[in-house]
Amino acid sequence: MGYDDARQRERWHHERKGFDRFEADVGAYNAAALEIARRLGVQVNDLFEVVMRSGRDELLQKDGVHFTEAGSKLLGEAVAAAIRGLLDPRYHTER
Repeated sequence: MGYDDARQRERWHHERKGFDRFEADVGAYNAAALEIARRLGVQVNDLFEVVMRSGRDELLQKDGVHFTEAGSKLLGEAVAAAIRGLLDPRYHTER
């Protein structure tokens, strides 16, 4: 993502939204949610980590909010894998 793309995303956001969400806020929120989930024994499918590890900027459309087709496919595969991992092994199918 180039500088102009980042500025375009920022401009688009400010024209439509009355708030800013900074990456540090997302990180703090996710860390708190993961800690609570661990404490309660709730399994987490961390899609934020999937996106960050796979290159967020290449997976987002120019608006910086919605995912490209490749991003949506990646997220769908991650969700499906997490669900398959929770199913009874008798119902697993190879992909």
